[in-house]
Amino acid sequence: MTTPVTSRDDYNAGDPEWTGIRTLGYANRFATWDSEFRYDGRIRVPVGVKIKQIRYAYYGNGKAETVANEVRRGRGGIDQEYEVIDLTFLADCDVITFTLRGDLNVDADPCPAYSRTYQIRVDVTLDNGDVRTANPQVEVFAGA
Repeated sequence: MTTPVTSRDDYNAGDPEWTGIRTLGYANRFATWDSEFRYDGRIRVPVGVKIKQIRYAYYGNGKAETVANEVRRGRGGIDQEYEVIDLTFLADCDVITFTLRGDLNVDADPCPAYSRTYQIRVDVTLDNGDVRTANPQVEVFAGA
């Protein structure tokens, strides 16, 4: 019995780096007084394609409405911004690793619950028109 051969496209279809965003890490739990969101992701793109824009769900409602501006690597900051951390050139694609940081407006009404969970949609628009999406959830603690 032989193993059926699958095409590279079939293999890539199941890989979040090709179809969406691979989540490397993010701030998933924080107190209401610390509304700074951080998200690290990686995508594979066709050779030469770059990130055009990143948007995220400032209100935690699953709608990516807030634009993050690109800043130079290593600058650091607390505004709505992203940095391309690494760009790796492979034979058939490029791999882009980025970090996103920005404020969230998810602490307006945490009471009376001990905590609330919010969906922070992240949309990465590429310069070829493709949009990659991730939907991490964060838990915000009341009065922590």
